[in-house]
Amino acid sequence: MLIPVHIDSQGFPPSLPDAHSVVFPILAFPATSPTAIVQVRQASAPNGSSSQLATLEAFLHQFLNFTSIPIDLLIPPYSRQIKPSQSIPQQPRIGKIALHPELPVVALAPAHPGGSIIFFDLRTNAYLKYKLSLASNHEINCLRFSKYNLLAAGTSTGEVLLYQAKLSVTASTSPKPLQMPALPSFASLIPPQFPPSAILGEITGLDFDCTTARYLAVTTTRSGTWIYDTVTSSAVRLSKFPSSAAAFSSTGDILAVARERTGDIEFYTLIRAGTLTFSLPTIAASGYKSTVVNMEWASDGRTLLYSNDGQEGIRILRTESRPITPPGIAILYLTDK
Repeated sequence: MLIPVHIDSQGFPPSLPDAHSVVFPILAFPATSPTAIVQVRQASAPNGSSSQLATLEAFLHQFLNFTSIPIDLLIPPYSRQIKPSQSIPQQPRIGKIALHPELPVVALAPAHPGGSIIFFDLRTNAYLKYKLSLASNHEINCLRFSKYNLLAAGTSTGEVLLYQAKLSVTASTSPKPLQMPALPSFASLIPPQFPPSAILGEITGLDFDCTTARYLAVTTTRSGTWIYDTVTSSAVRLSKFPSSAAAFSSTGDILAVARERTGDIEFYTLIRAGTLTFSLPTIAASGYKSTVVNMEWASDGRTLLYSNDGQEGIRILRTESRPITPPGIAILYLTDK
């Protein structure tokens, strides 16, 4: 649609009364050395020999934990190991970023395993004197802020790191590596005795519940979609289909989950009655069989914008809900634009 613009007598369009521009510097990740030698998805080294009693105790301990893992995650194709890759030299550079939903602060993660997550304050055009430490095998696939300064990072090794960020720390204009490192806690989707990469797969997407910021949706390449409760430190498996992204609506009453292999999108209605529960999903075709790689809700909480891998353009999906019995549950009606 073309929007007409009125031109004055001199041939220039009128200036916008509230228009203004702000110039920000080009962000670059602070370098600690000319190159960084990194190792991606290295297989863990076997432990040394142990006594027969210790081996038996370890076997029994793992056997008792099998009941807490869905059985389909213990059989192919979910049980396949990730192949290790070679060590490669890389220049320190920015990988994933996350913008705080209420503060003008950007989190920056490196594009290689290891290093630190740092913060840039858009109010002062400077980095904060604060960084979040990453282990040498932590390669960040996705990054997401909650409105209560909780930063979640999903890794290629199937781990979800949680940091309670301190964003009130004074900014620094120095390009040198920042001080005050902080270590993460882990969001355990399965018992920690089991390797997450072999059972869960890679973490592909994260999103916090917009209303309470208590619940974190986690999508994975093998085990589907999980909902993690940051208060009780518990997790439930919402969908068994390998998924590429999840997005809570801005009104907090719908969760969209993109299936990785089919291009379909699952829509769940959130039911807030004491604890958070979900309706059965409404399935919508994205229009292509390729993976949905990006999803964002508009401010109305009913319009979903998304894009497919290998396809140009952005598609728009409109959802409408009509209450039915029992109260609090709704059926979604989808309209493709």
